[in-house]
Amino acid sequence: MIKSSMLLLAGLGCAGASPADQGSDVDALVAKLMAKNKVPAVSVLVLDHGQPLKQTTYGIADLELGVPATNKTLFQIGSVGKMFTAAGILRLERDGKLSLNDSLAKFFPDAPSYWKPIKLRNLLNQTSGIPDYYDGEIKIDPKKEMSEDELVKFTEVLKPAFEPGTKWAYSNSGYMLLGIIMHKVTGALYSDYLSQTIWTPAGMKTIRTVDDREVIPNRCKGYEMSPQGIVNQDWSSRSACSTADGTLYATTDDFIAWDRALSDKSVLNEKELEAFWAEGKLADGHPTSYSLGWALSSRLGCGAKWHNGEAQGFRSNYTRFDDGLSVVVLTNATFTNVDRLARDIAAIYRPQLHWQVLPEISNPDAAKAIALANAFLAGKAAGYAGQAEAVGPAIAAAMPGLQKRFGKISTIACLKMWETDQHKNYAFRVSFAKLQAFLQVTVAADGKITNVDFEPSS
Repeated sequence: MIKSSMLLLAGLGCAGASPADQGSDVDALVAKLMAKNKVPAVSVLVLDHGQPLKQTTYGIADLELGVPATNKTLFQIGSVGKMFTAAGILRLERDGKLSLNDSLAKFFPDAPSYWKPIKLRNLLNQTSGIPDYYDGEIKIDPKKEMSEDELVKFTEVLKPAFEPGTKWAYSNSGYMLLGIIMHKVTGALYSDYLSQTIWTPAGMKTIRTVDDREVIPNRCKGYEMSPQGIVNQDWSSRSACSTADGTLYATTDDFIAWDRALSDKSVLNEKELEAFWAEGKLADGHPTSYSLGWALSSRLGCGAKWHNGEAQGFRSNYTRFDDGLSVVVLTNATFTNVDRLARDIAAIYRPQLHWQVLPEISNPDAAKAIALANAFLAGKAAGYAGQAEAVGPAIAAAMPGLQKRFGKISTIACLKMWETDQHKNYAFRVSFAKLQAFLQVTVAADGKITNVDFEPSS
């Protein structure tokens, strides 16, 4: 599931800093994180318009054997792989094999009636209403071997959470079904089809599906944290490791090739890329901050397309900023915040992302924005029912615990106000007694909050 919490900058990059200095700042940032969180290995890639500024892998790929991690080390990338599934569906639409507006029931004639109004587009942009197979009332057993037919039957009995297109809710189930549809339409496993149409043409030489039985050179081990300390990743069945919702290995070399393929339109044409990154909208017109396998955000006015992933002892993040900067973070630990690390690395190369040092805005509009922040933190701001209705109350419920940990709020400073399509965005620095926190609130045209980013500085 997508998570968007973030961490403190270890070192602040400066405007005009040399690439060597920026690279050293990244080294220091990663070293501090690895030491603090006991992360075995981290692989980092920074690109500027496709050109590598930093590509370094740190730490140990296998703790038992003491094998160092390198740039050739394969990490599981989890749900970052959803973008490849979406790209494959777009290619099938190009070839006339399907349409994003096709009903899900077209591919599963015996499906329940509530699947008929669900379109493939709903699966891609997470508005289908099909619950996630890990979060619903009935949960899938990742250790059980299941055929594609059995996976479909399992998903058919999940009770729909809402009418398709009326709300947004992240669901792995939809992408699992998309992989099965790809198999039905092409006769090839989804990964074989992606290899033929996306990965090989893009020059991605090592990306592949997960397989715990196969001997795979340069495979990294994944780790989890238990009360007793670091332990090996839990085991999952081969079928659970082969679905299209996020079961891939990749290296940073693969992401260099993928990033360039997106820029030069070598695997998806301009029309397909527009669809790839077009923000989803609900039936009432509200935007969802999600496209086809990508989350969309604007942090301090810096627009970005990104996705993160977590699977079997691994976490990952791939972020493409609209100004040409791309950051990839791959780790073999589920107990570290890769989203935060990716954004902290980005801030080394884009100093305008350093919220800790941005000056305060002081004018009547800023005062109104601060009133909104106060209302939100008190749980009194209106949230949009399709997406974030419980976010305000959830933060309000958490405030006593936050204030006990960080102290009471002393000041709220407005740092930036900007508009994006159908959104107004406000960024704040919230000063508690013991530390500061970053708060960004996105408001729809009707004044209701649709997205929130809250990030304590440590």
